[in-house]
Amino acid sequence: MKNCNKGRDSISTSVGHALAGASILLTSSKRRKKLGILQWVVVFLLANLPDVDFLFGYVAGNPSRYHHLWTHSLTFAIGIGVLF
Repeated sequence: MKNCNKGRDSISTSVGHALAGASILLTSSKRRKKLGILQWVVVFLLANLPDVDFLFGYVAGNPSRYHHLWTHSLTFAIGIGVLF
């Protein structure tokens, strides 16, 4: 089988992040009734929150400059989890 990522770093997309967030929501939801649109929007935003560091990189002129730093830390994830 041919490796599609040969010579490149593999990256997750916002769709991948959203699917991971949606799977967590669906498996952890105690309610079996229909989930509202607001819940889906919040899940999409929170699942993509770690990639907000791209915005700081764009301002600095290099989108990947700050990627995978503090927004991808366990401390950041726990902090966001406590808030929400």
